[in-house]
Amino acid sequence: MAIQQKLGLSTRLSQRLILTPSLQQAIKLLPLTTLELAEVLEQEVMENPLLEEVPQEQPSAEEIAQEEAKTEREDILKEIDVEKFFEDYLDDGDHRRTRSAEIPELPPIENTLTEQPDLYDHLMWQLHMSVSDEFTLEIGETSAL
Repeated sequence: MAIQQKLGLSTRLSQRLILTPSLQQAIKLLPLTTLELAEVLEQEVMENPLLEEVPQEQPSAEEIAQEEAKTEREDILKEIDVEKFFEDYLDDGDHRRTRSAEIPELPPIENTLTEQPDLYDHLMWQLHMSVSDEFTLEIGETSAL
């Protein structure tokens, strides 16, 4: 009897959807209303002795005063008429519109190059980038002429 053995490698790509317990819980809790969610939380606290409800902290008087002061400042800033305050400094919109029409449109910066660098310019650039000794630079510049 001849036993044939076949060796080889194969790869397989598969995609599976795995619902973790936290994902299952999130899917269960998302469609609930606030009242239903409160009931579910209360039931979980009753069933699980390790869970306890932490009371929410009430904002202190200082925090309330800071919030009120912030809203008062915002109200005061909304009441200020900025246009009236700066009317002496601001021009009317018509003047700005006519001035922008007077400025001709310039060509793009890419089209403003007047001269392409030649071989000499490129070699000089390479020399200046690679050599920092002044004497060597002077020799290179004079020999290139």
